[in-house]
Amino acid sequence: MSNVQEVFITSEIAEKLDITAPYLIRVAKEMGFSNTEFREAKNILIFLAKKQ
Repeated sequence: MSNVQEVFITSEIAEKLDITAPYLIRVAKEMGFSNTEFREAKNILIFLAKKQ
């Protein structure tokens, strides 16, 4: 299970990147992330932050 402090939804990431949520969804789908990096649920993407 993931730590909730390391999980972000589309709107949070889009705001940080200063882009629209629909554009972020389109780009993320084209980038081919794995299911461990994001998942889609009714036009909301859930991103998992990677520890560095």
